[in-house]
Amino acid sequence: SSADHFFYALNPDGSLQWRTATDFYSDSSSAAIAPDGTIHFGTVNGVVYALNPDGTVRWTSNLGSSAYVAAPAVAADGTVYIKQDEGVTRAFSSAGVEVWNYTIAGEGSYAGPAIGPDGTVYIPANDGAIHALTPAGSLVWKFQPQTASGADDVSGIYTSPSLDGDGNLYA
Repeated sequence: SSADHFFYALNPDGSLQWRTATDFYSDSSSAAIAPDGTIHFGTVNGVVYALNPDGTVRWTSNLGSSAYVAAPAVAADGTVYIKQDEGVTRAFSSAGVEVWNYTIAGEGSYAGPAIGPDGTVYIPANDGAIHALTPAGSLVWKFQPQTASGADDVSGIYTSPSLDGDGNLYA
């Protein structure tokens, strides 16, 4: 959403299709589109929005007080994974019910989660690591980069991970 507190949809020719009022603006993140066309995004006031393709509000959630500054990821079943600046990643059902949350200490990076072909959720984190979670929110593994001297690099991962066709993760 923009600084004027609206989320916009434009036609291919650049004309306005619709606009929807939001509680505040989004900062540095894009929206994610679910398989059914639902549009998901968060705002700096800590509200998650799910809009129908026509711009009407399907649901909102206001859990926690921290900003959503990373783009969400949406699984094939419509589950929405979105990370707050305070380090909490939340999973919402397609109906907007929080299914689980996973907290990583520290202030958040602007990098959003990615979803693997098996449903694994990869979270770039404030602690410098990448956390791999099951679709149910349990930790599978954590990769902690090392500095040249062999110490844990806790400076943070600030890029959203990408996966190739073989399941290799890049961040």
